[in-house]
Amino acid sequence: MPTACHLSLSPAVQYHDLHGPSDAECAAVLRQFEREVTSDGFRDKIAASKRKGLWVGGPLPLGYAMKDGKVAVVEDEAERVRLI
Repeated sequence: MPTACHLSLSPAVQYHDLHGPSDAECAAVLRQFEREVTSDGFRDKIAASKRKGLWVGGPLPLGYAMKDGKVAVVEDEAERVRLI
């Protein structure tokens, strides 16, 4: 017949100084991976905003203005842009 067993587990953490060349290379690979993951997150967020039709930053071009969080054409300025 099975009996109840009460265990408490705690992680074994070992702190390690990066002194050797292989340790430094491993740390460099991990930093590069973190940069790529972060940039992927930003890229995905900007792409999602573009799909929703939201302006993703910077000054608006001549002939456009923000209206309700989206880009709208300003006809007076747009006519000047067409002439240019």
